[in-house]
Amino acid sequence: MAGSHHGLGTDTIQFANGLVEVQAGQSGAGKSERIVFEKPPPPITMKQPGLCRWSFRVSQGGLLLWGLLFLFLVAKASPPPGYSLIWADEFNGTSLISTNWGYRYLGPRNDAVNVTNAVAVTNGALVITTYTENGTNYTGMIGTSGKYAPRYGYLEASIRWGDAPGGWSAFWMQADTMGNVGNPHTNGTEIDIVEHRARDSNNANISNQSVANLHWDGYGANEQSVGTGLVGSGLASGFHTYALEWTPAIQRFYTDGVALYSVTNSTALDPLAPAVAVSQTSEYIILSSEVHNANWAGTIPTGGYGSLATSTTKMTVDYLRVYQLTVPVAPANITGTLLSGGKLVLTGTNLNGGQNFHYVVLSSTNATLPLANWKFLSTNSFSPDGTFHYTNTLVSTLRAMFYEVKAVP
Repeated sequence: MAGSHHGLGTDTIQFANGLVEVQAGQSGAGKSERIVFEKPPPPITMKQPGLCRWSFRVSQGGLLLWGLLFLFLVAKASPPPGYSLIWADEFNGTSLISTNWGYRYLGPRNDAVNVTNAVAVTNGALVITTYTENGTNYTGMIGTSGKYAPRYGYLEASIRWGDAPGGWSAFWMQADTMGNVGNPHTNGTEIDIVEHRARDSNNANISNQSVANLHWDGYGANEQSVGTGLVGSGLASGFHTYALEWTPAIQRFYTDGVALYSVTNSTALDPLAPAVAVSQTSEYIILSSEVHNANWAGTIPTGGYGSLATSTTKMTVDYLRVYQLTVPVAPANITGTLLSGGKLVLTGTNLNGGQNFHYVVLSSTNATLPLANWKFLSTNSFSPDGTFHYTNTLVSTLRAMFYEVKAVP
């Protein structure tokens, strides 16, 4: 569901390419919402609960209808103020949306085989089933690699776990260059927004809790990682929301709308844990279930998990939504001074003032490249008066270089 404010007026539903567009006036609140959704419509979530009265006009094939729609809107977990929905999958169809998702690592992986038939979209949800046939375990993994990869924002999924011993499920992110060692801000990190197990390595029941973790510098001898340990409660049943708030300066992890863990970016080129590298590059989204016997998720049950038809070992995702932060004013009055020795000094002012804002510096030798492909240089806080001062000592005077400075709350 996407929303943006506009003037109050007659509400319209237009049918085009299978989409339904609703322009709705919210009576008595002095607000309005614009909602676009696929048929059948996903649950409508407002930031404030209450009874809304919508008038609407339907026009299709020359037929004109009038009506009134009354909705009691219940507040659910929502992003912090200032975020707008930019991407979502409500899993309301009967199959994966191919422009959103692809299958990952098909074939053997640890102690299971990733297959496409372990992944289904049914009854308004994505379901990944882990099952066993003829002594072989099967499961599934999907991702948005090559299709969608946000950088920064607020990502939230509503998930119900059905994990069993020997396996785990996760909602996470990764960049293809994460395995490179030495500059995790640019190479990216593995961001485990939530990982859930039924058992730990000692086969103790931990199904009511989950973990969040960050990994960088690959998975070999140079790997660095930090994480929460077990957090949350009552997660073994029902749907719960899991979210990541990601800015250049911080990453904050939420369960059911409560922030349970946060990290702050280290400006070191290659931070060593417990210092943290907050990724400054685009990363794609992954939803997965995996099996690894006698590892961190305990021991596979005798006889496995049951057939595809009978297994209850399922990861069920009601929705996945991505929100982007709207920054009202970017830095202004930026001045660049090149000093002897190739030292560049950038100074400027954020017109919003300095409180609760950070600046991000990017560079590129090609000004026409999308910003997602520019190199991350630095992030830091504005001074209390809203000014900033950045020095880059690695400037080459032999070629043109372009710089971008952005303000981020």
